[in-house]
Amino acid sequence: MKQIIVVLVLSFIIVSFCVPCFAEEYKEETQKKISRGLANVLSAFGEIPKSIAEESEDTKLPVYEIIDGIFRGAGKTVVRFISGVYDLVVSPIPNIKTFPPDPETLGSTQK
Repeated sequence: MKQIIVVLVLSFIIVSFCVPCFAEEYKEETQKKISRGLANVLSAFGEIPKSIAEESEDTKLPVYEIIDGIFRGAGKTVVRFISGVYDLVVSPIPNIKTFPPDPETLGSTQK
């Protein structure tokens, strides 16, 4: 019985030293998910004008550019908005893999 108590106490001490290490990582991961989620939810509707501008660079037909840009932007808006809501919902849950849209936020240019 004494050995079990000693093992439990030693295990508790070892685990208690590891918890602060994981707390900092958890905090950073949670903050990243919340900020990316908010950015994606708030900027999701910016995909429509961005897509119209991108399409206007590719073709010479103005009507086609606007219509195509609206539909592509609407699709990207839905993806970005759902991704943002998902990030906000799972932000307090550790070790949940997120799938941010490409690029992660509307204004970022890195791929």
